[in-house]
Amino acid sequence: MENNTTSFINRKLYILVACAIFPALLIILYTAFNQRNLALDAAEKEIVTVTNSVAQIQTEKSMQARLILQTLAGMSQVKNFSVVECNSLFKSIMNENSEIANIVLMDSFGDVFAAALPIIEKQNFSHRTSFKDAIRTKDFSAGDYVVSKMANVPVMQFSYPVMSEDGIISGVLFFTYNLNYYHDFFAGIKLPKGSRSVLIDRNGIRLTDFSNLEKTPELGTPIVPENWREISESKHDSGHFLGTRYDGAEVLFSFHKLRLKPEMPPYIVVLSSSPVAVAFTDANKILQINIGLLLLASILAAAIAKAFGRFLFAHQIEALRESEERFRTLFENAPLAYQSLDEHGLFLDVNRKWLEVLGYEDKEQVLGRWFGDLLAPGYREHFDLNFPMFKQACVIDGVEFEMLRTDGARITVSFSGRVQLDRDGCFIRTHCIFTDISERKQSDRMLNFALAELSAVYTSAPVAMMLFDQDTRIAKINTAAAAFVDASDREVLGRRCGEALLCRHRFDAQQGCGFSQDCQACVLRQAVLDTFGDGQNRQGIQFWLNTVGGGEIDERCLLVSTAYLPNNEDSRVLLCALDITRLKSIEKGLI
Repeated sequence: MENNTTSFINRKLYILVACAIFPALLIILYTAFNQRNLALDAAEKEIVTVTNSVAQIQTEKSMQARLILQTLAGMSQVKNFSVVECNSLFKSIMNENSEIANIVLMDSFGDVFAAALPIIEKQNFSHRTSFKDAIRTKDFSAGDYVVSKMANVPVMQFSYPVMSEDGIISGVLFFTYNLNYYHDFFAGIKLPKGSRSVLIDRNGIRLTDFSNLEKTPELGTPIVPENWREISESKHDSGHFLGTRYDGAEVLFSFHKLRLKPEMPPYIVVLSSSPVAVAFTDANKILQINIGLLLLASILAAAIAKAFGRFLFAHQIEALRESEERFRTLFENAPLAYQSLDEHGLFLDVNRKWLEVLGYEDKEQVLGRWFGDLLAPGYREHFDLNFPMFKQACVIDGVEFEMLRTDGARITVSFSGRVQLDRDGCFIRTHCIFTDISERKQSDRMLNFALAELSAVYTSAPVAMMLFDQDTRIAKINTAAAAFVDASDREVLGRRCGEALLCRHRFDAQQGCGFSQDCQACVLRQAVLDTFGDGQNRQGIQFWLNTVGGGEIDERCLLVSTAYLPNNEDSRVLLCALDITRLKSIEKGLI
């Protein structure tokens, strides 16, 4: 007994040590969390700096290309298409700048006239994006990723129109950078460990990259679709986000979109990435050291607690007794009704809330009785059948019974519980709580009756009723509406109103009902749209509908009302239509 008590006290002391250590653990974890955030912020600033540096270099290269092209376009030998002079001029420029892959002069149809590289066969580049944009914008333009036909290397292409004296485009100049030399441009930029920076064209294709990684994806291939979607859908020209790189690493991405003009779409995107794991390296090391120190302190504290436990034995027994009394008080005053049964279904214990719900004054009135005696007729057999299954499954949740109060009233209760087993897996007792759900059950019955009433009114009403979704398509009709359109509900579901009602304008537009000029002025359609728009119901709208059926045109007058039925993102509009054609005819004296 003494050993058991000592072990019990030691276990409690160990729990106390754990409780004392827990705040320190929280502080360590919180500190580690802050350090990781600071490390991530620092990595973010570093990778943004890299991105901006690359973007600045690329901007300078595009400005250089623009200046060269602008100068060439104004020279007389270019304007006059002097092939020999242009070939010589272009070649001399290319020889002085090794990063230039080629300079080409074309006519306005894309046929090559002169180039820095020898023209072996007739070439036409009218299909290139940069050629089309130069013709369209009459200004400096940029192209997509291509492998030059003449230089046979991957290039970044820029273009500029050549204007005649009368302001007409007479040709287009191409200026191409050899992407194999782009690494040299960025050699002065220092990348963080495991980082990578890549230039991407407007289609998400890799143009060139530089990194300190051993393996990188092939140039001319698209980047990870999810990352390109994040960039292309961003409304900002620069930003950063967390994502997964091509190699599966979780990284911090930083992007910068470059435009030739503010109003033009980006012609190139600079995308840099830095692994999150690298950013967290120092913070993780500190966390490991702190956790190790805390573990050492925990072991020392447990040893001290065990030593003190030996001297405080008697005191701890008293403390445990007081603790049991406190827990008993908590049990008795719990806000949920509790009961415990033995293996035969006899009451072992109940709390004060249980007595209150069922109208008993003292638990002695209940203890030792069979649980089935307190159930309403019809539920005792249910208990006999299910109690053995509860003991076998060891858990129940949401099992409903009708119980009898001391005043004879019935209440519906929902039970949840567990079975307590000993170390050998043998049954000891049940622990169950229940909730009085009588009012909820009554509310459910009233709601079901109200829904049945509403369904009966909807089905049997002599007024045509149509339920529209937000695309103004019919989602449901009643019997009167089916008779009105002379079709079953299956035939009209998913159709627009004009299609179901055989409106004469339903085929005026190629897209069908709702798109012709007459459809835009349709009172019926507009009533539904307006109700969706402002959520306000419409009443007593008169509307003349011209229908075509069997080759004959018929005119009907409808009295229309709408009602808005909100339901988050799946709201509907109920349209009620009464055919008052005969009444209108009587008013006009036609009948």
